[in-house]
Amino acid sequence: GKTCKTDEDCASSTCDNGTCAGEMPVEPSKGDLVINEVMSNADTNKSFIGTTVSKQCDFIEILNVSNKTIKLDNVIIQTERDDKNAPRTYSLQKNLKKNQVALCHSCNEDNGTFPSDILAIPSNDSTFLVNNVGYTIKLILGESTELARVVFPAQSKGISSNLTEDKNISNPNLIPHNTVSDLNYS
Repeated sequence: GKTCKTDEDCASSTCDNGTCAGEMPVEPSKGDLVINEVMSNADTNKSFIGTTVSKQCDFIEILNVSNKTIKLDNVIIQTERDDKNAPRTYSLQKNLKKNQVALCHSCNEDNGTFPSDILAIPSNDSTFLVNNVGYTIKLILGESTELARVVFPAQSKGISSNLTEDKNISNPNLIPHNTVSDLNYS
């Protein structure tokens, strides 16, 4: 196959270890993507272990639980604060391989990088998520098709919230996760 650096270099497949190969990415269906973990009150005095990121930052972790590569270019993250009415949206614009994690984050690139198996998507927004505020977070396809939703309660500094270990998506209320400094992805 053709040599590539990113999926965008491949017209009809994905970039896999520097070569265009694999299946053509498809739009997601409900149940293909899970919002697995959220942090809105990062402790910038701590780092994420296992990365070169020197300071924690706000993030939303999305997991592709399907058996196909998902095209995210028509998917947005919508964040709605508990204390405000106007939701904010963030475009993803990437391909997410099966069982891969996407991390939409507010980290400053000067602070380091995430492991190469993580699809890191900068939010380019210093107010991406706000401290000590709860959120309803949705993944939306196109204009209005809701793919996933979670309720994220306000947390203490340096604490994230995630789905239960069984990824019970029928109960979208996230629970506190005290080991976020380990950044253990699903």
